[in-house]
Amino acid sequence: MAPLLLKHLVNSFTRQLSHLSRYRADHSSFPTMMYRCMAMVQPRMLPSAFSVYRPSAVPLLGQCQHPCLQQSAGMKTKTALKRRCQDCFFVRRRGRLFVFCKTNPRHKQRQG
Repeated sequence: MAPLLLKHLVNSFTRQLSHLSRYRADHSSFPTMMYRCMAMVQPRMLPSAFSVYRPSAVPLLGQCQHPCLQQSAGMKTKTALKRRCQDCFFVRRRGRLFVFCKTNPRHKQRQG
């Protein structure tokens, strides 16, 4: 409950600071920096009112800070498209020519 409340307070604080920074002449990136700093604090690292704080039980660098998602390859924009392997195939969509490959997604290309 406490970590959720803390995250909510930080979000509202940074939102208000970003609204204030719009009216100032120099645009500061302080709200963004503050949000990134507080977003890295994991809820289990914050002590709650009902738990006992044990420093040895909290790993600081042991786990990934961001949820690990499977990355998808983007499209390369090229003027001259080429098949890079035997499984690459051409598709015409929305008036453009695309190259797709089911075996290697890095071969995706778009005619630009």
